[in-house]
Amino acid sequence: MKKSRLFIPALIIAVVMVFALIFGFHLGEVHDEQLAEQAAEAYVTLDGDTIPFRADISSQAAFTIRTNDSTTYFCDIIYPSTLAHLYCTFRWTDTCHIGQLHHEARRMVSFHSKVALAIEEVPLRNQQGASGSLFVLKGDVATPYQLALTDGNTYFFNASLYFDSGAHAGDVPDLVAAMRRDIDRLVYSFSAIR
Repeated sequence: MKKSRLFIPALIIAVVMVFALIFGFHLGEVHDEQLAEQAAEAYVTLDGDTIPFRADISSQAAFTIRTNDSTTYFCDIIYPSTLAHLYCTFRWTDTCHIGQLHHEARRMVSFHSKVALAIEEVPLRNQQGASGSLFVLKGDVATPYQLALTDGNTYFFNASLYFDSGAHAGDVPDLVAAMRRDIDRLVYSFSAIR
């Protein structure tokens, strides 16, 4: 008698669990598809009409060119909702000057060594032939990321992240992490256009 009383509730629980698993897998597939669509919508490609490079930036960001001449472009990627600002410089150059530009980028990073708890250099390379370094500055620093990219022959691109509000990286860790994703996307989509 006791076995039959336990069998029906156990059967109901088993059936509910099977339906929950099936329904859960379906929801997971729908969620994965939605995430992929959102990721595609989260970025736009700078088209290269007014600048000599192509890269993906956040659809929430604004892109402006401050000044340019035939070889140097000073441009900004501005995130109005977060007051983050990625100051960028693109230079057409030659192999003789790329070493100097790398040295200058490292010197700019070293200015923050008095305040930074640590500076990590992350080597970068993308499928379009760009390589370089992402400098990750930890601690109460004004710029948590500085970037240097080149093809080794014709151009040099560097960028520094700052917060217009005067916040330091330690004040806004979630924002710093989000900006890292955007910088990674920029790096791995970056290519120069002649």
